[in-house]
Amino acid sequence: MTRSSSSAKQKSLTTPRRPRPALLGRSRRPLAPSVLLAHTQILRGLTPLQAQTRIRRSGLPLHVMLAAWGISDRTLKRKIAAGERLGPRVSKRALRLEAILQRADELFGNREVSARWLLSPALPLGGRSPIDFLTTSVGATTVEDYLGRISYGAVA
Repeated sequence: MTRSSSSAKQKSLTTPRRPRPALLGRSRRPLAPSVLLAHTQILRGLTPLQAQTRIRRSGLPLHVMLAAWGISDRTLKRKIAAGERLGPRVSKRALRLEAILQRADELFGNREVSARWLLSPALPLGGRSPIDFLTTSVGATTVEDYLGRISYGAVA
């Protein structure tokens, strides 16, 4: 073995390799299955059956749910009759409302109390009810933050 090849081997053994940067900012860790499922459901749109199931399980009046989803009663009935899926915008709002209700259920203990909380005016939200905020992404994030403050006891 020549001297240069043995020193190159020693150098490669002693010099730590630099970590490779992730391609285009992506990590190699896969997304959680629930995130992939939600993403797919939003893009494809909820089926009429999925929409009806969510409405039934919510514990909220129909007109309140539809207002939060940003869809009229007539449009929903037409889509159900035609067997059409809801659009991505409406599906995203429906899934977000469901996630907020589930988080409220964990915090308050049951769906009745969670539904009442969602419909009740809240001082930290300027005297408006949390459901009023769910028509926009910024509003939904505000409600999620508010739930987080409640869970840590920092409400005011």
